[in-house]
Order: sequence, then structure tokens, then C-alpha cells
Amino acid sequence: SLHLTSIPPGTFIGIDLTTFTSTPAFQGIKLIPPGLHLLYYSTTTDSSLRNGFWFYAHPERVISKAWDPTADTATLVDAPSSAKLEERVYVENLTPYRQRARRGGEGEEEEEEEWRALSGGVRERTLERCLGEGWVCGTAGVSEMDYDVGEEALMGFPPGGGGGVDVVWTKVDLKVTWPAGTIGRERTEMANDRSWALNNLLHELASGNQEEEEAERELLGELQLSFIMSITLGSYSAMEQYRRILGLCLTSRTCVFHERRGLFEGLLETLLAQLDYVDGDFWAGFVDGGDGDENWLAKLLRRFGCGIKEVVSEQRQVDPDKDSIVRLFRGIESLTRRKFDWVLDRRDVVRRGLVQTEDGDMVELELAGLDEEDETGEYAPVIVEEVVDE
Repeated sequence: SLHLTSIPPGTFIGIDLTTFTSTPAFQGIKLIPPGLHLLYYSTTTDSSLRNGFWFYAHPERVISKAWDPTADTATLVDAPSSAKLEERVYVENLTPYRQRARRGGEGEEEEEEEWRALSGGVRERTLERCLGEGWVCGTAGVSEMDYDVGEEALMGFPPGGGGGVDVVWTKVDLKVTWPAGTIGRERTEMANDRSWALNNLLHELASGNQEEEEAERELLGELQLSFIMSITLGSYSAMEQYRRILGLCLTSRTCVFHERRGLFEGLLETLLAQLDYVDGDFWAGFVDGGDGDENWLAKLLRRFGCGIKEVVSEQRQVDPDKDSIVRLFRGIESLTRRKFDWVLDRRDVVRRGLVQTEDGDMVELELAGLDEEDETGEYAPVIVEEVVDE
């Protein structure tokens, strides 16, 4: 249970995927299912700045927090060890997490399943690594990767950030996706297929005694954490990390079906749940997000789909009718077509053709962005041989 004292009436409160406004009688939340949960809040429902914290709930635990009017954030208060507090918080004005009785229909059960699908990969280790000891997060939280070094220098900030670093995301570099010293054709191939960069990131994440399978789980957990912080807190930092992780994974090709099969199965399952939860406006809310099926995620999915189709055609041991990755991606294609009207396979639409005008003239038209997606014309990869003067 969460025992929250001195919460001002009219405060916006959210726990997991449920939000409400506090009343004068509000004292906290009870009957919280075991597991990890996120509580977030702001002074009003109109406020764009929200703060929050993750916590682990179990039946015997009572977490006490009190509102700090000076800092406008919740402050942890030590809960008395006596059983009187536990008895009192249950009989006071505690709001049930959800109706546990089945009389409410399947809605409540579906919401709990939805939360598990969206957050099941987030673990205590993930929260400790990304958010620090208190598992505290907020809309305004930033990471080192959110700072622009050039802008900092112009503004007179010291290197490493003009403000505090609140989130420690895994460093994902989408600009350099090849090892030092790589040149020519090999460098071009690694720029188009980021499998080396993904493998290298997982090797670094698995440094120490951690197995690489654990590193894969951590990366998926971070993807889920950044998504949840995006939809609940509107965190710019989380949205950018979410886009970076997908930008790396969905542009990797050769490692999908064998070396990183487990990772991509988990990623596509997670992405299906996320796509099912949000509406199309969420994707357009990213910086330079794009509209319709020209938004950043639709383009990434289109590129990923082309990549796995090429691998399937090249590797006869992959059966497209039975393979789990192909099946999951087809599910994403179907969902995004039905829900967002995205066309992820351009073969399903006419991309270039002749149209007759009212005057009887024939004019050739082509789909916008054709060269960019096909990487043809001015977007075609160019192999540059580096010449080093001795």
C-alpha cells in the first residue's frame, strides 16, 4: 500500500496506466498487486511537469510518503513498524488500486495485463542502473546524451552538461556504427546494417559477470522504461532514448535470425504491445517525428521489414510461414495498417505510374520519399576509399 499524506486537493495522481485527481479525503492507494509500479503526480492536471518514483509492492509492505510544499515533490517518510499504521491506512480513505472483483467485467483485468505487457521487462536492476538509488524520475530529467556540446560551449556551460544529470541511459551512438579504422566498402555496409554496433553495445552492457542474455534483457527493459516514462511523464530524454534504441535495433539485419533471435523476438512482442496502447499522435509528438506513415517509426519498420525479407530470401533455413520473427512482424504490419493506416510494405501500393490529366496529357507521378527509402538517387550509399598520406 501507498500511504500519502498532506496531498493538496486537485493534485494530478497517476499510478501505472490509471490517472485521477485527488480529493480532500485522499490518503493513498491500497490493494496494489505485487511487482514494480510507477506513481507520478503534478500540482494540476494541466501541468506539463510531472514527477514520480518507481516502487516494489508486496502484500506486507506499506510505503509512506508526505507532500513537501516547499519542493513540490513527495518526500519519503519512515513508516512506523507498529501494526497500527497498517490497520489505519486500510480503514482510512485509501483508494483501491483497481476493483479486484470480477463484477467490473474484464476491463480491470485487461488493464493489469496491459501494464504487465508494457513493463514486464523492467527490473530492479534496470531502475537502479538508469534512475539511481531512489528510482526517482520526472518530465524534466535529462541524461548526458541530451546535451549538445556545441550549444553548451556557446552558452558558457562546462563540458558534460549545463545542468544536472538525472537519468543514465545506455549510450547509443547512431552516427558511428563501425569499429575504429574501418574504411571503404566495409564501413558502408556497417552504416547500412548496424548489427556490429548492436553486438558491440551488448558486449559492453554485459561487461563483468553478466551474461549477454542478461544484457539483452537489460536493453529490452530500458526500451520499456523509456517508453513508459514517455507516455506517463512526457519526458523528452526518455523519448529520445526510446527512438535511439529502436533506431539501432531496427536497422540491424544480419544478427536478427540467429545471433540475436531472442532479443528481436522480445523487441517485436514489446513493440506490438506499445503500438496497441498508443494512438498515432504519440509518434508525431517526437522531435521531427513526421506525419502519418512518413513518421520516424514507420520508416524504421519499413526498413526493418525489407531487411528481414532479404535475409529470408538469402537463407533457405528460415521458413517465412513458421518463423516467429516473421510472424511477429506480420502482426505489426497488420496492426499498424488497421490502426494508423501505415503501409509498411511499399509493394502494396503503386509507387510510380502514369496519370492522365484533364487535357489528355500523360504525366508520370511517383510516391514522395521514394529515393530516400530505397536509398537510390541522391540517397544512394557511396563507397569512399580513405587515402592516408604517409
